[in-house]
This record gives sequence, C-alpha cells and structure tokens, in this order.
Amino acid sequence: MSQRLRFDGYIAGAAFASGDRFVAGCWQHTPFGSFADLMWARPDGTRILLGADPSALEFIAAHYEFEEVRRVKIEAHIRPRQVTIKADDIQLSLSLRPPGIASWALSLRPGILGDSARWLDIEDRWLRPLAGPILGDVRHTRTTGLTRADAREWYTIRDVRFGNRVSAAIGGQDLGDVDLNPLPAKFGFSEVLPRPGIVRVTSRFELP
Repeated sequence: MSQRLRFDGYIAGAAFASGDRFVAGCWQHTPFGSFADLMWARPDGTRILLGADPSALEFIAAHYEFEEVRRVKIEAHIRPRQVTIKADDIQLSLSLRPPGIASWALSLRPGILGDSARWLDIEDRWLRPLAGPILGDVRHTRTTGLTRADAREWYTIRDVRFGNRVSAAIGGQDLGDVDLNPLPAKFGFSEVLPRPGIVRVTSRFELP
C-alpha cells in the first residue's frame, strides 16, 4: 500500500543577475513539524540544500536533486507584505505586491477540487497553459509529477503574490538585479515562476 504525506506552507522563489537562483520553503504543517529550507542553484549549476532539521533535509534530499546538503541555521519570516530568508550567510528579501488577479482566480476554485489529485492533473495539463498571461512563463512550472524517489507529488497552489522590491546577498555581496529569464534550476520535475514571488501551497507525496 502507498503512503501519503502532506505539507502546508509557502514557497518563495527568485533569480538574480549573478546567476544564483533560490527556492525557499517555509512549511507550517508537515510530518516533521514546522521547518524552513532553502534550495540554491549556483551560477555553475551546483545545487545546494540548506536547512536546520536533519529529518526534513534527509527527506528533501531523497526526492530532489542536489550536489550538496548543508545543515545550517535558517530563519524564514512570512508577513503579508514582506518575506525574509536567512540561511548561513545568504539573505533573501521580497517586498510583496497586494493580491492581484491570480489571487482572485485561485479563490474561485472550490476547496474540494483543490484537494483532488484528479483535478490537479487537469489543472496541470489543461489550465496551466491558460494561466500564462496572468502568471508569466509557466512552461516549466508543473503541479504534478514524479520525484527522484519515484513518489507521485501534487501541488495545490492556493495563492500567488509577486515581488515588488527583491534583493539577495551572499556574505554581504549583493547579487544584483532580478533575472526574469533564468536558466532552470533543475531541483525536480517543476520550476518556480520566473517572476519573483511567493505561493501559498499544499504539497502531497504518494510514496511507493
């Protein structure tokens, strides 16, 4: 029999002119309790996972692709208009725009559909391309697929907020302007939206 695990929280993403790309998770309800993690793709393509919880790091590393895993102190703060992430010597900050048409459209989805794996497959296959004019380039932003460990994963996107002022630094060195056409980070089967921002999301894993 398969086992299903559920993760509720937020995913923030941004890419910069330096070539660095980040995906930060701030998970409030999971099988491991609440925790934060940061996925970092360096300009040379090296993928690094940073976090403090050893059990969560082991789980994430089993399902996504990394060349390195670092156990470090990490702080993630999600506020209505501001997101800040600090992991080791990396700092990421996003000032968020007010809710827009994407938030409104997602609020119209009945809750029962957002919890249906069949409906999420339909969203991924048929509705995702239609969201392009609202969300930007969604070609690589999949909401269902297989993980590295052959688990089935579904994302229910419940809200989307885009960044207004976005910045990042490593060791005090500013990473420059936002890159709206970044190379894929290739952590897993999906990529975050190229526009920096944050999504409120439920992620479910069906373990083989």
